[in-house]
Amino acid sequence: GYNFYNGDRSLTPTQAQERKYLFMWDQLKLKPGKKLLDIGCGYGIWLNYCKKRGVFVLGINISKDQVDKARSHYGLEVIHSDWETSERFLQDMENSFDAITCMDTIEHYVSPFDKFDESSSSQKYLRLTKFISKYLQQDGIFFTSCLLLNKLYSKFTFIEWVAHYLIDHS
Repeated sequence: GYNFYNGDRSLTPTQAQERKYLFMWDQLKLKPGKKLLDIGCGYGIWLNYCKKRGVFVLGINISKDQVDKARSHYGLEVIHSDWETSERFLQDMENSFDAITCMDTIEHYVSPFDKFDESSSSQKYLRLTKFISKYLQQDGIFFTSCLLLNKLYSKFTFIEWVAHYLIDHS
């Protein structure tokens, strides 16, 4: 998640983020004229990266503050909604997108109360898969990532690891 160091910790966070976006761009086979939907787009930095390269972009985000900033700062079209209730805004867009991304957000789609309920989690991700299938072109690409902590590169102490675990699971 977040940035793409790929073992090179000498990179600045900005360089690692640029590397991540280039990697995603290549994996998604994006080019000018393609259409991208980003679920959980946050402030729209990834969408802006693609927009500046000629891609038609659309975001979905649940945070009003982030949506407002993505719109005002980058001039992005962002739907203020969660993905499950966004379909009313996506009329006539079935099979429209060449790529759909879900960057560092997928782990938040299941409530903390349901994380250990395999049936509930599976149903939520099945609905997400159906949502993506509905709006992705037949030869389109879905790309996701989730946050993780790597002890090899971590600056966290054991106590901080425990705190992160407790925050995530409470």
